[in-house]
Amino acid sequence: MREVAPAMHWAIVYVDVAGFGDRRRTNRDQIAVREGLYRALRRALKRSGVRCEDCRWEDRGDGVLILVPADVPKERLAVALPLQLAAALESCNAKAPETARIELRAALHAGEVHHDEHGVAGSAINLAARLLDAAPLKDALRESAGPLALIASDWFYDEVVRHHPESEPDAYRPIHVSVKETRTRGWIRLPGPRAARRAEGARPAGRPGHRGVRHRRTAGPAAPRATRLVSGRRLPLALWRLFFLRRYDEAVRLHGEALRAGTRPRLPAAGHAFPMTETEVGAAAPGPWTRRRIRPPRAAGR
Repeated sequence: MREVAPAMHWAIVYVDVAGFGDRRRTNRDQIAVREGLYRALRRALKRSGVRCEDCRWEDRGDGVLILVPADVPKERLAVALPLQLAAALESCNAKAPETARIELRAALHAGEVHHDEHGVAGSAINLAARLLDAAPLKDALRESAGPLALIASDWFYDEVVRHHPESEPDAYRPIHVSVKETRTRGWIRLPGPRAARRAEGARPAGRPGHRGVRHRRTAGPAAPRATRLVSGRRLPLALWRLFFLRRYDEAVRLHGEALRAGTRPRLPAAGHAFPMTETEVGAAAPGPWTRRRIRPPRAAGR
């Protein structure tokens, strides 16, 4: 027997699409599911602070095995990844036909992994695969309103999840895993539905400028009428009329109310950019009005 390369420690993210081989799915549907799955995984890992290019990816047909380097803090997988992955799946499913929507089981573990010319092997990989096949996990996903059911190994929960309140350890429940030769305990969590609303708070720190998940506007109390007048991306007809009539003081007042409400009204890109302060409004009042746009004033002497 030839010498085996030393094992290396990796965090393990193992996912499997539920019902991938359903008879209602065509081959094209399966390809669409795989594309959506990889897109959601990359988006979730990136927004969790994990560089996809540093990970080792192995395709499993209806699932993916991802090995995350040991130098990546595992709390990123425990805190941010569940919400980010659920949010990415919700976004993907919202745009997909019914037969291409994804319901996903995911397992989190870590351990020693061997590499050879064929791929990876080790008892840690085997355990992650057994966790994915646990009947309670399949039942939990089937009964859930969200697209994701997550299971953490007993080791991962005890060493990572329970030490970080942001990972919501109370949201996990223990289950008994009995698959093939494996008898162990796992911890199940359902990070949906509407995980996108909470994914903002699960982002890793120290990433300025990160845009993250866009939230849908939820119902709330109606804004004051003056604020609503100038809250759109395009300049409302009311302000166009004010400029046409050269009633700049009234435009300044409405714009000031918009500023206090945190909005940014501006003209269409082809026209004059609407000033963002009241002083600028008075100093750069638009010139002659045309049917298509408000032209910027010409410089003195031209």
